[in-house]
Amino acid sequence: MPLGKILALVRPEGGCVFDSRVILEYLDVFAGGGRIIPAEPGPRLEALVLQALADGIADAAILQVYEGRFRTEAQRSESWVER
Repeated sequence: MPLGKILALVRPEGGCVFDSRVILEYLDVFAGGGRIIPAEPGPRLEALVLQALADGIADAAILQVYEGRFRTEAQRSESWVER
């Protein structure tokens, strides 16, 4: 995986697509275009905002996992975890 991230898509024709935004664009084109990410400005913006929200949630979730797995009990910050 090029960036060491979990999320990657192996293409049937070979090669790998990584980063959730690029994977979403790839799947949209693969599905015929405009099906996942609409072409019309209003719905497109809504879809892209939702995508950005999902990326942010995933980033926050992985930080929580790292906090629990890779930091000792003494290093963990309860106030950070609660936020």
